[in-house]
Amino acid sequence: MRKLLVVSLVIFVFAIAGSVSASTITGINGGSTGKIFNSFFVGVFLDNNNKATITNTVTSSSGSGNNTVTSAGEQRATSVTTGDTTAATMVTNEANETTAAVAVESASTTDDAISNVSDGSDAKIKNEDEVKIDLDNKNDIKNTNAIAAIATTGSNAVISGDKLRDTVMKTGIAQTATGLANLFNISAFTITRTIK
Repeated sequence: MRKLLVVSLVIFVFAIAGSVSASTITGINGGSTGKIFNSFFVGVFLDNNNKATITNTVTSSSGSGNNTVTSAGEQRATSVTTGDTTAATMVTNEANETTAAVAVESASTTDDAISNVSDGSDAKIKNEDEVKIDLDNKNDIKNTNAIAAIATTGSNAVISGDKLRDTVMKTGIAQTATGLANLFNISAFTITRTIK
C-alpha cells in the first residue's frame, strides 16, 4: 500500500521553498508594475522495506584481586598491594540507512527576463518547479544487547596460624565503563537546485 507518512525513527522530508530564481524585470517605466512569482516544491514519499537482526553479547573483565598470603606460624610486617584495574565495553550498531540525492536544474530562459516595460503596463513572471521522491520503505529491526564490564581488586587475604602483626593491605582502583549506541531506520534526502 502506498503511503505518505512518518514512521518511528524514520525522517520524512517535505519542504517548499520560494524566491529562488534567476528571473529579472528591468526598465519599468512610469505607471507600470512588475511582479515575479516563483515556487519550488519538494515532496518525499516513503514506502521502503529494510530488515535487520542484531545480537550483541559482550563482556569485558579485569582483576588484580584474589591474592592470599598464608603461613602456619606468626606473621610480621606482611604487606599486600594490588594494582589498578580497568574494564570497558562499547557497542555501536547502525542499520537500515536510506539516502537519496536529487539534483534539479532550472533553466533561465527568455521567459525569465523582461528588460523593458511600457508605460501603464503590468509585467509578470511566474516560475514553478517541483521535485518528488517516491521511495518504498519498510523498516524491521530486531535488536538484543547484553553488555557488561567487570573490574575488581578484592578477595585478598592474609592468613596466619599464629599471631599477625603489622599487616598492611592496599588495593588499587577498580574502574568500569559501558557504552551502547543504536542508530536505526534513518532516511536522509539531499535536494540540490541549480539555476542556469
